[in-house]
Amino acid sequence: MDRTDTVVRLAAELLGPRTVIGAYPHGSALLGGLRPHSDVDVLVVVREQPPVRVRRALVEALLPVSGDGAEGGRARPVELTVVVQGDVRPWRYPPVCAFQYGEWLREDYEREATPR
Repeated sequence: MDRTDTVVRLAAELLGPRTVIGAYPHGSALLGGLRPHSDVDVLVVVREQPPVRVRRALVEALLPVSGDGAEGGRARPVELTVVVQGDVRPWRYPPVCAFQYGEWLREDYEREATPR
């Protein structure tokens, strides 16, 4: 299973099928600029803001599959962005994120900080 599939599966399981509207790969992997240290970018659109317990569960599920701290050795980093449909439709810039996971936030996550 490729990294994008893993992230989409985890997000769908934890956010719930009635909440998730769609999941979309984006970034360098789709634009042809994927490099050895590029992250896997996934955008998930949901119907409502995920509660704190779900955001924490996403962090706990992504830590072992992303970046230098991945179980089994280094893995391609993951960047997961979750947006609420009503916050991005109609489109407004910058978009409001309901949840953001990225390796640059790993230290906070490991200290059990839950992203807002």
